[in-house]
Amino acid sequence: MCYKSLIQNLAVSETGFDQEISQSIFQSLKYNQQIYKLDLSNNPLTGANDFLLQGLGVQNGTLVKLNLAHCVLGDSSTKALLSGLIMKQKPSLKVLNLRANMLSDKLAQTFHDYLNSYYFRLKELDLSYN
Repeated sequence: MCYKSLIQNLAVSETGFDQEISQSIFQSLKYNQQIYKLDLSNNPLTGANDFLLQGLGVQNGTLVKLNLAHCVLGDSSTKALLSGLIMKQKPSLKVLNLRANMLSDKLAQTFHDYLNSYYFRLKELDLSYN
C-alpha cells in the first residue's frame, strides 16, 4: 500500500476498516519513509497486531504526528507502540494522540519509561478520556 508512496499526510479516520486492513496499513507504514502525518482516529484497531504497532514505532523514521484517538487500542497495543518508540534511536514523533483508548493505570510504568527515555522527543501527548 504505502511502501514506495510519496504521500506525506495520510488521513483515514472513521473508515471502519477491519483487522486485516489495519494490519496491512501498519505493515506498509513500517517501511514508508515519506509519511510524516498519519490520522487513523475513530477506527477500531483492537485487532491490530501488537508486533506491527511496535514495528511502526521502531522502523518508521519520518512520522511526526500520529493520531490514534478513539481507536480502542487498550493497554496491550499501546504498550507495544510505546515500547517501539522507546527502542527507536532517532525518534521523529513529536505529536501522539491516544485520547479515548480505554487505557488503564497499568500503563503508568510504560509511560514513565517512555517519558524518561533518552530518546523522548514528544512535544504533545494527549491521554484525555482514558
